Amino acid sequence: MTLRTSWMGLLLASLAGATCAQSPKDVTDGELALLPPFCYDTMGMRYGDKRTNRSPRASHWESLMGQSFWTMHHYCWAKINQRRILAPGTDPKFRIGLLGGVVGDLGYVINNTPPDFIMLPEIYSALGEAELLRKNPAAANGHFNTARNLKPSYPPPYQLWSEYLVATGKKDEAKALLKTGLEYNSTAVNLQVMYKRLGGDPKTVVPVVPPAAPAPAASQSSTDPAAAPASAPELPAMAASSPQSGTR
Repeated sequence: MTLRTSWMGLLLASLAGATCAQSPKDVTDGELALLPPFCYDTMGMRYGDKRTNRSPRASHWESLMGQSFWTMHHYCWAKINQRRILAPGTDPKFRIGLLGGVVGDLGYVINNTPPDFIMLPEIYSALGEAELLRKNPAAANGHFNTARNLKPSYPPPYQLWSEYLVATGKKDEAKALLKTGLEYNSTAVNLQVMYKRLGGDPKTVVPVVPPAAPAPAASQSSTDPAAAPASAPELPAMAASSPQSGTR
């Protein structure tokens, strides 16, 4: 079973009963300002699709995400609806419907992008957040685990699940998970802060040493760009903060 399908059963279960994906109504410029910058240029947000009324910045996002960029309006819809869910005074029945839509939109991105899509760690992290809001921690844990496996150095899935563990009295598990996150990303400030609060010392965490890149072939010049190993791609800019923690 591949990594991408390892949690497919949980994902399908999460999507069961979810409402149909639907564009949020009356999206304001203020709501857009709280989202990653690419959301402004996604299909139907302020522009059309890749052929009709195409955003002038779409080519830049395509260079980072490929054609999968044209699925990301569903991610942006999900983030808008998630913020609306958390707004004070939101009717509980309305909240349940929006949560189903959030899960459905994130599932749409997963199901319509390749397994190496650069944004999948963030998508699975967002799906984990949504499942925590739906009081479904088993599914949330699965999605956070998938995100960590896809990109071990990506902090949010460590932070968000650790927050849940602390809230449910499992501080030792949270501390161990944060230590693992710091092993892969020793400069993650939020993980450092949480680890210290649980009695850990980030300075004592030994970083994981990535495997050495294969040496270039002898026939290649040391100045040949093709001889240099490519670095791991970074995720495009995400939202500035997590709806749950406010520290992401």
